[in-house]
Amino acid sequence: MIVAGLLIRFATKFLMKLFGWILLIGLGVYAMYHFGLGPFKQNPISIATWEEKYCGEPNDKVTCDCIVMPIKKDLQSRFSSSELSEIEEDRAQLLYVVQRSFSVAKPEIQRCLGEANAEEALENFRNDMIPIDNSILEEIEQLAEGIKEDAQHQLDGLKSKKEALDNKYAD
Repeated sequence: MIVAGLLIRFATKFLMKLFGWILLIGLGVYAMYHFGLGPFKQNPISIATWEEKYCGEPNDKVTCDCIVMPIKKDLQSRFSSSELSEIEEDRAQLLYVVQRSFSVAKPEIQRCLGEANAEEALENFRNDMIPIDNSILEEIEQLAEGIKEDAQHQLDGLKSKKEALDNKYAD
């Protein structure tokens, strides 16, 4: 009984530390997103950003004409310019309305891309929408690996302590 109680106590400590780290990392990522820090500093879903990136002179006009403009047209038909400015301040709200406008304009987007033989432009556009720096992801993976190794060491330590205690009772 004592061994089981000690094992439960050590396991509870381990799980609480693991949960604490996961919660801390989650809060950190949320704070970075909320305050626009690190990989989240640029709002990639702004219509103005899209026009600047896809509708300028040296850019491919297919993405502009077939993807950006139908979404922009739908947004402008539903919201006034002041409402759009207000929506662009809230990233979550902007993401929601752009997703809804994309869903409404999707048949037109697919038709236009099909006529231009540029179906891959939609996938390229989607990939460009989330500009996460790979070095940040690698750092997060390294941090997670470090936490995993620490957890494994703690678990190994608990197992060896349990075995030592069990050996005391081996008759």
